[in-house]
Amino acid sequence: MIGITQLVKSIYPKAKFGSMVVGGISNIAERSTMNHIVDTELEQIKLKYPNYQRQAALMTEPLCYYAAYYKRYKKSYHVLGQLESILIKGRSIPPVGAPIEAMFIAEVKNLLLTAGHDLDLIKGTLTVDVATECISYAGLSGKEQQLVCDDSHVKHP
Repeated sequence: MIGITQLVKSIYPKAKFGSMVVGGISNIAERSTMNHIVDTELEQIKLKYPNYQRQAALMTEPLCYYAAYYKRYKKSYHVLGQLESILIKGRSIPPVGAPIEAMFIAEVKNLLLTAGHDLDLIKGTLTVDVATECISYAGLSGKEQQLVCDDSHVKHP
């Protein structure tokens, strides 16, 4: 279950969150099968944007919301960069393991930020909240990540 705090609901009244639980997934998927899935999904993404233009894309949902949020921190929405690396630079997805590759495809296909968690390691309820202090956590790569400190006082659209 995912809980959403009142602070999130007041700052981001249109925000939507979802979850999906996947079991029995192996990081040792048959490489040829995973390659086929990746190639098929990337081809579908390319077909969806035959005449891609960044400015036009930034006017659409959900990109407009993410771009506005990241702009406040003088950053660009990295999923847009990932999309452009596929569409403009013709890049693929590196073979880093089925779970990570599936999350990456989902992000680029839906243009939504995605997080992955090992359900066996989660204790209690996941809660979507706004950072009110500096918090660090270990990212998927194992590197330490830092949340935006006190994100609750930033003016949000």
